[in-house]
Amino acid sequence: MRRLSLIVLLATLVVMVSCHVELKAPVPLAVWGYVYMPDGSPASGAKVTVYAGGVSKSTTTGSNGKYKVDLAVPKTPVDVKVVARKGEYKGSASRKNVEGVVRIDVRLKKPVVKVRRKSTKLTLEVSRKECPVNETVILIGKIEPSLSVDIDIIITRPDGEVLRVKVTSDKRGEFVYELKVDVVGTWSAYARFPGTKDYAPSTSNTVEFHVKYPTTISMKAEAVGTKEVCIVGRVEPPTANATVVILISLDGGMTWLPLCNVTTDENGYFKLSLNMSVSGLLLFKAIFAGTEKLLPAEVERPAISKLPSKEELELRKKVEVLEREKERLENQVKELSEENKSLRAKIEELSQTILKLEEELELYKNQTQELQEETSKLTLELEESKRKLSFYTTTTFTGIPISILVGVLIGILTGKRIKL
Repeated sequence: MRRLSLIVLLATLVVMVSCHVELKAPVPLAVWGYVYMPDGSPASGAKVTVYAGGVSKSTTTGSNGKYKVDLAVPKTPVDVKVVARKGEYKGSASRKNVEGVVRIDVRLKKPVVKVRRKSTKLTLEVSRKECPVNETVILIGKIEPSLSVDIDIIITRPDGEVLRVKVTSDKRGEFVYELKVDVVGTWSAYARFPGTKDYAPSTSNTVEFHVKYPTTISMKAEAVGTKEVCIVGRVEPPTANATVVILISLDGGMTWLPLCNVTTDENGYFKLSLNMSVSGLLLFKAIFAGTEKLLPAEVERPAISKLPSKEELELRKKVEVLEREKERLENQVKELSEENKSLRAKIEELSQTILKLEEELELYKNQTQELQEETSKLTLELEESKRKLSFYTTTTFTGIPISILVGVLIGILTGKRIKL
């Protein structure tokens, strides 16, 4: 019984295998032909290998360059490839969909002597990874070893357009190309050296840079009371829901600490009020990280706010008192200045009067001196008159007798002369 079961099982397995395996007999295939040297002469003694249907077979050509190979392939048609070699010469030929007998001739070729060229290395850098639209990006490259050769730069714009430019490296192998970027988006570029007979070609790395719209951010900070600071600002062009980072410095801008984030409204404005636990001079700065199409931005000048301390408030009160006292003293000084001005006017008037009196006194002195001189003159004249009067008086009283005596003498003398 057991043997019968085994027989039945074996019979079943045989039937199953026979249903899935199809036994096929090999198909004969004859391949023949001639092998020729590069100049067309027969290649005698050349080794020939025929490949077809997963099988292969080799033979050697006769003196006339003929070969013949018989193969048994699983099925036809098949693709046949014939490879022939003689010394340093080599050649091949092939046919598709071959059945039965086929002629395939092979012409050998002189091997190509490959000259080993010196390898080159090409690198490319970009002056900045992010650039405002309509500005210039500088592509900087270098080829090693240092060669002065033509280099192709392939640039892909954001819209997919490909630009090809040619530059020449200098003696140091360096080259530069200035590219004006006029489209917002991601640009890419790489350099390619086509090679020469002595140097192999090479391709550089690909660099990417992002062209965006320029952005500005402004802000101001104002102290409200003694503990509150109000900050307002704007991102332009107006950008809604943009995150702006507010930083603070307590040491005059030497160190900046992140304080908080604020979000812009639909017009790009942001505003916030901060309750501060410190006092003194506070500096605030706003930074916009940018977006896919907008460049990052930072305020050009920090906003300054000053929160007074308790001591400073007391000092302010004292300063106010001093200011009022200063104002009172200034007014008093002003009044005194007016009085001084009036006194100076009076002094000037008195000076003029004194000057006039001095002039009149000088005139009086001159007149007095003249009167004195005139008096002296009159006195002298009077003295002279008195002297003359005295003389005349004396003469009058003594002159008559003398005259008589003189007359007598004259008469006597005259009389004598007459007598004579």
